[in-house]
Amino acid sequence: MSNESQPMSHEELVASNAALKAQVEYLVKEVAKLTKIKLNTLQGSDHEDDASTSSTTKAKTNDGSDFKVDIPTFEGKNDPEKFLEWLNTVERVFDFKEVSDEKKVKIVALKFRKYASTWWTNTCTKRRRNHKEPLATWAKMKSLLKKKFLPAEYVRENFAKLQTLKQGSKSVEEYTREFEELLLRCDLQEDDEQTFARYLFGLNLQIASIVELQSYESLEELTKLALKVEALIKKSKALLSKAHPCLAH
Repeated sequence: MSNESQPMSHEELVASNAALKAQVEYLVKEVAKLTKIKLNTLQGSDHEDDASTSSTTKAKTNDGSDFKVDIPTFEGKNDPEKFLEWLNTVERVFDFKEVSDEKKVKIVALKFRKYASTWWTNTCTKRRRNHKEPLATWAKMKSLLKKKFLPAEYVRENFAKLQTLKQGSKSVEEYTREFEELLLRCDLQEDDEQTFARYLFGLNLQIASIVELQSYESLEELTKLALKVEALIKKSKALLSKAHPCLAH
């Protein structure tokens, strides 16, 4: 008896091909179905993540407390510049977090350490003994802090420097940096127009005479104009030097 398989008849081949075709079609449909389910699942997950992220972002946008932005501690050391740096950091954090005025006082008080903590405790105790209301506004607290930790002689010294500040051989960038630093140290309470006039007065005349003819609404805009004018003057001098070397000097 022969072990070789008998060749399939034509009818058997047709039937076999039909069965294979049916199996392939079934598998294609199942793969398509599973792919669709997987995509739907992933899209649903993405939507949930987006919604969650959107909600979180909104919460963070409306309430800065979710961000890791905190007020540094203050020890009350005799260092006016460090005090002013700390104070400005506090102001920036408050602007970012949109803290209510009442909470500002409490939050800052929690950041006092060493001598600053002792000073604050004594200040509050003295107010109670004198039957005064507890400090409830950041403006009043800030005023007391400046009175205590920003010596009058420090303010006067820097104001004198500001009054006599001139650009001279400095670049506009260097002059502007020094001007803004002195402005901060003096703690000046003046309107923008006075500050603009003070800045222009210290600029080199060649730059100031062009800048003051332009329009500006802030010190930042004014300083940017001064930088542009300085760059144009340098460019003009370079071109003149190249075209007419004897006239450039």
